Amino acid sequence: MAPTKLWLFRDAAALAMPAYEGSLAEVLRHKKMPETAALYLAVAVSEPVARLHACDLLHCDLKPDNYLFQFDHNAESSSRSKNSDAWDEIVEVYGDESLPSVVLADFGRAIDLRRHAASTTFQSNRAHIDDYLWPPAKRAKAAWTHQVDRYALGVVLHLLALGHLPPSSGPTTKLPRGWDPTFWHAAFELLLADDQSTSLEDIYRHARRSLAAALRRDTGGLRRGMASLGDHFRDLKRHLRQHQLQRAQGFS
Repeated sequence: MAPTKLWLFRDAAALAMPAYEGSLAEVLRHKKMPETAALYLAVAVSEPVARLHACDLLHCDLKPDNYLFQFDHNAESSSRSKNSDAWDEIVEVYGDESLPSVVLADFGRAIDLRRHAASTTFQSNRAHIDDYLWPPAKRAKAAWTHQVDRYALGVVLHLLALGHLPPSSGPTTKLPRGWDPTFWHAAFELLLADDQSTSLEDIYRHARRSLAAALRRDTGGLRRGMASLGDHFRDLKRHLRQHQLQRAQGFS
């Protein structure tokens, strides 16, 4: 995301940014997505949270409404980094014109851990809305730091894979037919069960490797896998723009 203007005041600040075309919430209402599209979005939603945690920042309001989509982007404004792993090689060879840039927005509840002592924890139950709030913080107001973002990210991934919130008894283990469960089951276990033995950076990189493998498994090979993913997002782009036009007409 490239801000266009910044206004600083004594007790407030305002930031102007490009308009985005929709949110992950609208994507999830659109239709069931193929495995490659779900894995692409798993990469997109995991990366910014991993980067925040690496800088000792907590977002504290992860939910589909706060992931914004932009389809008409260029290499300069794209949120995707150009590293030399398997996924970047795929994008380099096959292109990403049809793939959306996804950014994480709304840092109104964010916490900068660098401004607190190293042992500081928090007990507020306002870190996330109920469906995305780490259960111990909801029930007993347990102390937390990174757990709240990790759990909320797990809920977002559960929505991507299965289209519904994880039940109170634990994450659903039955994935759509034909999907490779390796990444999804590992992510659910690590994020929803409060297993902090693996960093978000490792989970994000696991998602990238799984996406590359899923594209190679796709019928017709890698090129067809990328084309299938692009077709899905072109259809989604039309849907989001139609929805945006309908909202604008409703306000006129």
